[in-house]
Amino acid sequence: MPKDPIGPFAEQELLRVGRIVASVREWRDLGQEHLAEQAGITARQVQRIEAGDGDPAISYYARLAQGLRVPLSWLFADDWRSLAGLDPHTHEGGEPAATAP
Repeated sequence: MPKDPIGPFAEQELLRVGRIVASVREWRDLGQEHLAEQAGITARQVQRIEAGDGDPAISYYARLAQGLRVPLSWLFADDWRSLAGLDPHTHEGGEPAATAP
């Protein structure tokens, strides 16, 4: 049986969160394959999440946060740069803030 479509709002949110994941990954200077290894998922899963493709379980985001060494909440926050102590306009800043286990 085909899966029900998730709807335009959910699709938009998955794309937004995927962009945040990609931004945090780039800030951490990690490639998709390295992040996948750190998170215990496949590089293809990282690619799909960053593209907003599919409907991943929250456990994937938790694994990504662990691999990125950031709190899970950052992956859903448009202002994650401010949370990290970065200038939200220039993307510059110091070392990442302390993270959740």
